[in-house]
Amino acid sequence: MKSNIVKNILFLSLFLLLPLFLVSTNPETLPLPLLVVPNILVFVILFSVFMITLIKLRPEMLSRRRKIISGLLALFPTLIVVLQSLKQLTLSDFVIILLIFIPLSWYLLKIDYLSN
Repeated sequence: MKSNIVKNILFLSLFLLLPLFLVSTNPETLPLPLLVVPNILVFVILFSVFMITLIKLRPEMLSRRRKIISGLLALFPTLIVVLQSLKQLTLSDFVIILLIFIPLSWYLLKIDYLSN
């Protein structure tokens, strides 16, 4: 019971941490390593949301498979956000990412997760 409360508090704090970080910092004066923090937070938030959604919708799914699916679903929009923030996102980049993402997703979903 106490573990669920702690997990819920951590999950909700993620949603507060990203806007708080974005509002309280100036990207022009921020050190270079801290410029990556919002992208990491976006990935962690999306990963957590997809993981919780998969747990609720498919509780019988293996944990390893849930993590891989959540990671793939979180990686795609995060990569798009990173490219857009660098002003490098074009239609061809989007299509290339999509063409890499679809076969990779198909391959990772077909892996037998029971074997080591």
